[in-house]
Amino acid sequence: MPMINLQVSFSLSPKEKDNVAKELGQLISLMPGRSEKYLMVSITDGCTFYLAGEKLDCAAFMDLRLLGKESEAGQEMFVVKAQESLSGLLNIPVGNIYTNILEMPHWGARGIYETANNF
Repeated sequence: MPMINLQVSFSLSPKEKDNVAKELGQLISLMPGRSEKYLMVSITDGCTFYLAGEKLDCAAFMDLRLLGKESEAGQEMFVVKAQESLSGLLNIPVGNIYTNILEMPHWGARGIYETANNF
């Protein structure tokens, strides 16, 4: 089950949040074996970001968590396309969109403990 936590520095309408979640759902399938069917997305707007001591008025941070390993090529394709999409949907300069990817060896969901070995 992939999980995306997206934080943006300004307010989003419910429709914008829905559009972003849908787009990320489509893009997650760029990584083999991943699909919107198991994707959870959390969107937090109105965040304050500072870079080198300066406030960024228009920025986003995306934290992607994956159960198990993903190829570097799959990760790169997702990051590039997701950042392009977020830039287009939310009018954020690509240079102000940051992404972190964590590959998790263990996961718990729906009362089940899963390991990457079972994935």
